[in-house]
Amino acid sequence: LNTRLSHGAPLPNGAGSWLASARTWYPGAFGEATEFEESGLEPRFGDAYLSLSLNVSPTTVISAHTLLAYDAFEFDEVGGNETVKSANRSGYFWLRALKTWPSEMVTETILSAGRLEQSRDGFSEPEDDLLIVDDDRVVDFLGLKHDLSYQFADAHLIRAGVDLRRLDSDYEYTSGLANDP
Repeated sequence: LNTRLSHGAPLPNGAGSWLASARTWYPGAFGEATEFEESGLEPRFGDAYLSLSLNVSPTTVISAHTLLAYDAFEFDEVGGNETVKSANRSGYFWLRALKTWPSEMVTETILSAGRLEQSRDGFSEPEDDLLIVDDDRVVDFLGLKHDLSYQFADAHLIRAGVDLRRLDSDYEYTSGLANDP
């Protein structure tokens, strides 16, 4: 079973448009057909997207976009000690400027930023020894991209650009026997 909600519309006087969309999925609602909850599984997923475009002039469009997403997974072994909890979250934001020039030239500039997060925790008992896993990761990014396209004939296009990115990450990982200090 999933839920989806989406709505968008043009702005007054042709000034631009907007869009908002969100969705989520509930696999446990399928009941006995998938036996998620009876087997100890509990997955969840969802995302949301927002967009606003503005027609600054007849030849220039500026837009802002946001995309947020998550998924979560939990497992508790029925009659056992094994458990897993996993979660992923991400968020992206970008601004885009698109300009058409009089001489068949188009420029596009995109400024973007975002974050990715992943977390996995759990206990496993493969050989009667309880093992623990704890894994947390975070990635932050920032980017600037500028492209220039020039079409000097119907079948000929020249394209050039620059793409700058900064990435920063943090990883924490632990695994071993649960009773090991």
